[in-house]
Amino acid sequence: MKCINCNQEIDNGARLCRYCGAAQPFNPVINNNAAATPEQLPPLPGATPEQVLPVPEASSYTPSPQMPESDPNSTTPLSDYDNNPEQPSIEEKKPKKKGMSGLTKALIALAVLIALACAAGAVYYFFFYNKVERLNAKPDKVKFDRTGGKKKVKIKTDAKKFEVTDCPDWLDVDIDDDEITIKCDSLEHGGKDRKGTIEISAGAKTTTIKVVQSSDASYIDVTSYEAIGAGGGGGIFEVSTDGDVENFDINTDVDWIEASPARDNGISWYVRRNDSSYSRTGTITISSGDTEARVIVEQAGYCSYCSGAGEVTCSVCYGSGKEYYYGEYYPCEACDGTGKTSCPYCGGPIQ
Repeated sequence: MKCINCNQEIDNGARLCRYCGAAQPFNPVINNNAAATPEQLPPLPGATPEQVLPVPEASSYTPSPQMPESDPNSTTPLSDYDNNPEQPSIEEKKPKKKGMSGLTKALIALAVLIALACAAGAVYYFFFYNKVERLNAKPDKVKFDRTGGKKKVKIKTDAKKFEVTDCPDWLDVDIDDDEITIKCDSLEHGGKDRKGTIEISAGAKTTTIKVVQSSDASYIDVTSYEAIGAGGGGGIFEVSTDGDVENFDINTDVDWIEASPARDNGISWYVRRNDSSYSRTGTITISSGDTEARVIVEQAGYCSYCSGAGEVTCSVCYGSGKEYYYGEYYPCEACDGTGKTSCPYCGGPIQ
């Protein structure tokens, strides 16, 4: 027989190759005439007599039912069968990896087709069906005062449909056919100016509308006339407004009048002494953006009789403010108990 490893000729029934030492399939040779003894087995190269394995007698040999049939082409050492007699002689096959089922492949293909169809539809809609040559907003600039409100803007386009793609959070936009309505919230007291942009899109075109909300007052109510004598003087005007007076523009058209913001949304004013004998008139202008109010100030001229004060001592009560009737005193009717009357020469107001 030949060694299954090096293919050298070895003795029939040998369990080890004398050339390479590889284990051989166990194929006992039965000799009816005589049993082999350890002395009859040829020794292995370099092996001691104790390492030579005895061959069992032919008459007493019975194949083990657990021993696998010998395979001349097998390279499995016999010692492995001795240690694990239940080990199969045929090498176990590795399980094959399972591929995708036909249904899974079909679903994937369907999903890809749907995605391609959607993409093609979007391209068709935006570049063919909804092709846009013109998109404009009239007007493209809108201004609100601090109270807010609503304003309409026309959208001129050849598109079948347009939409609002961007809008500040303090604005709302409603679309009605070819027109939009812009709604603006009111500013709180003391709020600052706000600016924003509304973007309109149709197909591949876009246009914008600039929106500005001013913090200027929408109304200013204040006294419209103030008269004062030649001696001058001042005070505080009370102002009713939805704005902040501290941010108002306050101007006078003459240098003898001064005015500035005061506490509680008021305006402080002062008129210098008039040393001339002629009366004079000046104006205080209070403005906030396009909203304004005016106060006319009239001052009497200097009078030598009243020294420019515009008033004299009452000639009835002689300045006491009281009149004596039948043993009792009553308020003077000529000066209303003030003791002063308008100067009869300059006619200046009582201050």
